[in-house]
Amino acid sequence: MKMKPNKTLCNRLLLPITAVSCLTLGAFMGRQWRADEAPITPAVVAEAAKIIGLDFSPAKCDSMIDELVRARENYVRMRTAPLSNQVVPALEFNPLPVGFSMDMKRLPFKASPQGKVTLPANREELAFYSITQLAELIRTRQIKFGRADKIFH
Repeated sequence: MKMKPNKTLCNRLLLPITAVSCLTLGAFMGRQWRADEAPITPAVVAEAAKIIGLDFSPAKCDSMIDELVRARENYVRMRTAPLSNQVVPALEFNPLPVGFSMDMKRLPFKASPQGKVTLPANREELAFYSITQLAELIRTRQIKFGRADKIFH
């Protein structure tokens, strides 16, 4: 796969850094590690890369270290955040603000007015009309439903 020449080294290494950081940090998940307990070295990065079948040059391994150290510090910070048993895990995403209630009354569907839609001189342009524009053409009987269906076959 050819990379564009204007891509930065950071962009090219984002996936490998993420993969190696996940593997490196995943290996330490069984035990609480302090960020300064075991240094991340190019050798550690190279060994972690072997687990997922990657082979990085020593320069690339070295360039990942700062980001891996930052990622490990973030994981340590997350694990040290106090969570009591009263904190409910997020099992579902609800974008509604707290206390907001939806109006559950069912109303009939009413389409917005489409404006004046005219049949194009070149019928092939109908392929680029939106559904609402096609519906307006059918509603105003400029084309028949069956004919609109055959246009796209």
